[in-house]
Amino acid sequence: MLPVALVLMEGEVMPAGAVPGGDAGCGAKIGFVPVPVKKGGGDPDVEALRALLALGEPPAPWYNAAAQSTLKVERAAQEGPVFVVDLTGELRLAGTCSAPYLLAQVGQTLAKGHPSVEIRLNGSASAWRCISDMSGNCK
Repeated sequence: MLPVALVLMEGEVMPAGAVPGGDAGCGAKIGFVPVPVKKGGGDPDVEALRALLALGEPPAPWYNAAAQSTLKVERAAQEGPVFVVDLTGELRLAGTCSAPYLLAQVGQTLAKGHPSVEIRLNGSASAWRCISDMSGNCK
């Protein structure tokens, strides 16, 4: 079992067994919930991220912004001082708050063991960084 970051909507009480995390945006919070993972022998944070992306929709009161997407971890490696994670697949978000939720879930799942992380979506760091930008000016 490894902890993954799930979203707890505003007004919901943190369930027993969950560890409070940071802000998820839109008034929601992150909670770390233990989920079963396959024994891959790899980096535990990356294994937790794989579990999060494969989880689907969790039971109430939790929300997983990655549930409708087909994202997969293609590669994860330390590159100098930065831990780089390449995600591939189609990003499908349910609404405006889903983008900040997903950024928070992935970022906080990886941050436990990696203080400096760069995430690339289909080969592009800006594609990931800009998923919540509606102005079209994010680069």
